[in-house]
Amino acid sequence: MALARNQATLSECEEAMGHSTYKGEFVEQAKALGIEVEITTNLSQSSFQVLPWRWVVERTLAWFGNYRRLSKDYEYWVTTSDAMLYAAMVHLMLRRISAMSDDP
Repeated sequence: MALARNQATLSECEEAMGHSTYKGEFVEQAKALGIEVEITTNLSQSSFQVLPWRWVVERTLAWFGNYRRLSKDYEYWVTTSDAMLYAAMVHLMLRRISAMSDDP
């Protein structure tokens, strides 16, 4: 019961999205914690179709690949990897804020 182990971390989570493989026990555990789960289904395997919100995750992971420390699994400690992710996101957000302030 992976969700129950992380109940303290998930206390503020109200909604989650998942792939069709997360049906069943995962959804039941989430409902027990008060989390509503939206499941996306596989459409046609022969053609590409963009599923709602999936591109946001893929885009963010691609951004992380531009940072040397995040392009490979270099870190020994998980906390160090976590810190590198935060540093990368701070850098991305600061670049966006500075670009907005430069516009007249």
